[in-house]
Amino acid sequence: MRHFRSIQIKFMFVFIGILLVACIAAMLLASGFVQKSILNEMKTQIMTTANNIVRLADTDLGMEEIIETVSNPFYSIRVYDADKITLPKGVTDETLSTLEQNTVYFASQEGNVFPYALLHVRDSYVIMTPHTDNNELVNFRSSAITALFFCATIGAMLMMVAVTQVTKPVKTLTRATKEVAKGNFDVMVDYESCDEVGQLAHHFNLMTRELKNMEYLRKDFVSNVSHEFKTPIASIQGFARLLKSKDLTREEFDEYTDVIISESDRLVKLSSNLLRLSRLENQAIPEQETEFSLDEQIRKTILLLENEWSKKNLELDIDMQGVMYVGNEEMLQQVWINLISNAIKFSHDGGVLWVRLEKDGNFAKVEIADNGTGISEEALPRIFEKFYQGDPSHSRQGNGLGLALVKQILNSCGGEISVESKLGKGTRFTVRLPLPEKPKKKA
Repeated sequence: MRHFRSIQIKFMFVFIGILLVACIAAMLLASGFVQKSILNEMKTQIMTTANNIVRLADTDLGMEEIIETVSNPFYSIRVYDADKITLPKGVTDETLSTLEQNTVYFASQEGNVFPYALLHVRDSYVIMTPHTDNNELVNFRSSAITALFFCATIGAMLMMVAVTQVTKPVKTLTRATKEVAKGNFDVMVDYESCDEVGQLAHHFNLMTRELKNMEYLRKDFVSNVSHEFKTPIASIQGFARLLKSKDLTREEFDEYTDVIISESDRLVKLSSNLLRLSRLENQAIPEQETEFSLDEQIRKTILLLENEWSKKNLELDIDMQGVMYVGNEEMLQQVWINLISNAIKFSHDGGVLWVRLEKDGNFAKVEIADNGTGISEEALPRIFEKFYQGDPSHSRQGNGLGLALVKQILNSCGGEISVESKLGKGTRFTVRLPLPEKPKKKA
């Protein structure tokens, strides 16, 4: 039973079954077409033999000698006395009485496809019938069945070879999937072909590469989370122990307390961002879509961050069209907070912060740019990864989750984000949000 579950055995049985059905159907069709011509040939042979008997009856040969002369291995010739004849089916006494001397009565037996001939020769009746087990039609069918057998046998052998070659990569894939199930993502299937199995092998290799990358990201994520939590916790623990000292001045006490508060805030932000990312990735956030003014939301975000850009004396260059947008207002504001705060963070004192908003076809296009430190070419492809920080000098000001959160929020609402940056010259983020054809009313 176990072997029958093999696809190789199933293929072979299916092929043999199809082959047999096709061959039998072909044999029956061929028999139907050939049978008529064979029966006509048999009729001709019987008539020729019967006429020979009639012709020889006019000679001095006895009946036994006549029969021996015209005998044929495919036909049975029987001689009956007039009062001892066994009538074939379909022949009546009336038929015999009307059968003249040296004439031939030809017909087909009732219930039998084979023809026969009835002769009245001298004082006897001669009946000629084909042998039921040895005649042209029987021989044709026997030859067809023999050909069918050899065809099925040879076809099964060739099918076995073909199926073995076809299922070989499938077995290789099966072994490879077992390795993947064990956690081995380095396994690859070496099979190149344009057929379905080749495409399956190609996509399997793509899957293992993606799983390997995901495994790397998972380990990297766990490592980064552990590190990000460990650093502020260690700081809090260390400064909390210092606070137990009774020799601290008021300035030292305030400094250590501020560090503990700062590190606590950092942990709170890290936990909040991780929670947001987890909810977004698992699509656990309910769709709370409302219609709101996109330009007004961005202006409020800039005002919210006034304390930060004021400290750096940044010049604001703002140009925004009035755009109404339908979506999750709370989530989208997090995008502007992260992008604008990043632009402020990496700007030089006295720099410029650009904010642009315009309609671009069926999209709302938002550009946020600065002329600050910029991003290196090596770091640019990775800025949307979790915990990645291109500038380690700012590691205490963030946790590397901001842009990952922005990317995930925009993905969830069908938007997209791109970045252009040159080291030492600044960075420009471009966000495109799809606009609905018919804006919804405010909830």
